[in-house]
Amino acid sequence: MRYKIIPKKDFEFLVDGKDPVDALANFAANMDSDMGLYFESVPDAEETEPGWKIEKRVSAAEVFPTCELGELSLTSGCVCITDPCYNDDAWCRLNNVPVVPGEYNCVVRFSDEGEWGIRVAGIGIYRSTRVREEMDFDGVGALIGDIGVDAGLAGIFQDKPDFTDEQWKDFCDEIYEGDAWLVNGKDMRGFFSYSGFGDGMYAVYGHPHNGTGPAYDGIEIIFVEDVD
Repeated sequence: MRYKIIPKKDFEFLVDGKDPVDALANFAANMDSDMGLYFESVPDAEETEPGWKIEKRVSAAEVFPTCELGELSLTSGCVCITDPCYNDDAWCRLNNVPVVPGEYNCVVRFSDEGEWGIRVAGIGIYRSTRVREEMDFDGVGALIGDIGVDAGLAGIFQDKPDFTDEQWKDFCDEIYEGDAWLVNGKDMRGFFSYSGFGDGMYAVYGHPHNGTGPAYDGIEIIFVEDVD
């Protein structure tokens, strides 16, 4: 952390001291009470950067109909499934969904909806190839619940913060390009995409670990159903 000195008013002064070092010490000792100065902290550059970054992004035109975007490392044992615009007290998101810790393959599936264009049909995270094959965006597994979407985005997150207005603006600027994104960092990690036809309610399915749970080793958000 660095500091800058802020003058409360214009001033001129002499500082007593037997040598320059002594004079500087006297200056530091008396600057607030006698000179009307105060300190203000100035964060280092790394302290002003967000605790996350968009690690990967993909557009439908590049990968239609399916893309394996990358690996998502989940360490806390739980995730939230939500539109990233929502704070953690929103009623239409799923919080503290238990998952098996580990590396998850992130898959986005697209659908050609004719005059509506190519849309994100669903996204999923899978602990293994077997889990992915068993789910396969067919609604196979346990219905965890439904989520609401208000910003046309939805995903699976670990430690997603409640964004300030400025942070939300920065977040949106980061996703200006693409249709699906992998985000990583010390404050947040996750996998999210555009939500099919936009705002609305969407079903979330989970693959119970070892068939019984309670933790899941696969999660899918379905935006467009009955995709061939």
